[in-house]
Amino acid sequence: MTLSYHPSKLISLRAKGNVWYVQVTKPPELQKGNDKQIRRSTGTTDRKEAERRQHRITEEIYARFDAELERLNPQPEVKFNYVVGPPDPLLAWRPKPVIPKQNISLRMSRVWPKYVEGRNWGREKTKNGVVGHLKEFISVVGDLQIDQLKKKHGYQYARYLDQSGYARSTVGTRVRAVGTMLTWCEEHDLIEDHKLRNLRLSDYGYPGRPWKPFPTEDLEKIFSQELPVQERLCMSLLATTGARLDEIALLRWHQVKQRDEITYLDLTEAIIKTPGSQRFVPLHRQLLLPEPGEDRLFDYPEGQDGKSQNNASRAMMPFVRSAVGDDDRKALHSFRGTLKDMLRNAGVSKELNDFFTVSVSWMAPAD
Repeated sequence: MTLSYHPSKLISLRAKGNVWYVQVTKPPELQKGNDKQIRRSTGTTDRKEAERRQHRITEEIYARFDAELERLNPQPEVKFNYVVGPPDPLLAWRPKPVIPKQNISLRMSRVWPKYVEGRNWGREKTKNGVVGHLKEFISVVGDLQIDQLKKKHGYQYARYLDQSGYARSTVGTRVRAVGTMLTWCEEHDLIEDHKLRNLRLSDYGYPGRPWKPFPTEDLEKIFSQELPVQERLCMSLLATTGARLDEIALLRWHQVKQRDEITYLDLTEAIIKTPGSQRFVPLHRQLLLPEPGEDRLFDYPEGQDGKSQNNASRAMMPFVRSAVGDDDRKALHSFRGTLKDMLRNAGVSKELNDFFTVSVSWMAPAD
């Protein structure tokens, strides 16, 4: 129901490291005192890239205005009066229905912290993501009691995400995050049966856009640049192994092994995406590694989850962008698809192709 809101503009904040922000003036109904504008970071200091992201962020802000105004001005409930016979002469003496009182302890804002504390998350990033989704859900539908949530609230959240420009997979992930919390509430006897199951979300969000592999000319442009030693080695490993960025960025020297004159990477104990990703990955014989050290191959800082992909990406993506342009479907993950295409074009069977890049070991470890 997006109304006519003020247009957005880009501003660069020196206090935030000259990062560009999208700024929009709030509608009068949402202004409080000096709080008259909303800002959202574009996450970049590049003006051109900020302009490219401005539309999506603006739509997210407008969708948030929609949700807040809808809560301020809810549509009146339509009531139907049915005449089925003469008035009840005893109506005045009949007991009135009991209307249950609000149970503050069952409000979403009271329940989700207990849920987050009571689960083993494994990864800090996963936990923080779920917390963000739950807070966002509350901001959209209101701080309702968990036993009052209905399917319409799930669809209301999905519509908000759709209007904000998110992908279909993202919409599903965020709505399911709320449903998973409600399932936990069932398990802990807080509610009987939550209503956010079996929602039809296929019409919400845009379809996924797969990564594009690099054609040969892109690879030549990338590797013909003057690359720092660390970034050249990391991208060379990505291009010749099909491994995921974090699998390479976190490599330790004890994972580099040799058997039958074949050097390979042992990813059986790495921080992996799925159990099926535990595997051994052979290295191309022309790939030259530096002299072995005692710890990691690369010094990309590790985050809260012990993962380095974000910091590694920040170091390498400028070289990818300078070589292949601003196509957001070409990124470091494209190396993975590039190798799979090359193996397929070379006549390598799908089974062996998947063994290299996805599945379980292509050879058994030595006794």
